Amino acid sequence: AIAMKDYGVAVFDCSSLTIVRYFGGSRYNGRSLVNDSRFMSHTGPISDLSFGPDGRKLFTSSLDGTVRVWDVPTGLCVDWLSFSSPPTSLALSPTGEFLATSHVGRLGISLWCDKSFFRMVLLDGTLKEPAKMNEPCPVAECEQEGANDAIASLAMSSTLSKNDDVSFDDGESD
Repeated sequence: AIAMKDYGVAVFDCSSLTIVRYFGGSRYNGRSLVNDSRFMSHTGPISDLSFGPDGRKLFTSSLDGTVRVWDVPTGLCVDWLSFSSPPTSLALSPTGEFLATSHVGRLGISLWCDKSFFRMVLLDGTLKEPAKMNEPCPVAECEQEGANDAIASLAMSSTLSKNDDVSFDDGESD
């Protein structure tokens, strides 16, 4: 698969030296590349792409802030995910169950689970808008916040326990 300048992806057959599928951007009709509004396209440069483990799905990430999942046999977009920070790269687990992404301005890797592995997913035609993905807090930041909270609560409980043991002398003797 080759990322194209028009934000589409061409699947090239190396033995016959021909483009066999074209996703987004322009559509390949056997003679020339023609714009086709029925096929959705990224609106920014493609940052990474990867085939699913069985070769039936093609995942593309783009600097437009989306990941698209293409069905290779039909050439249609079957899933469309939107992120607040553009994905710079993606990788699939060997089973295709998990998608790992990295994003502009973020440290670490985000893991996403394919819900079709766990429940029935119905596709009712063309996708109208992307699914908005809630990006998790990086673990390092969560652990740091959790550590700060834990330290504060330990300090507070330590202070309270010390004050409980202290008896105050009011200066009067019995």
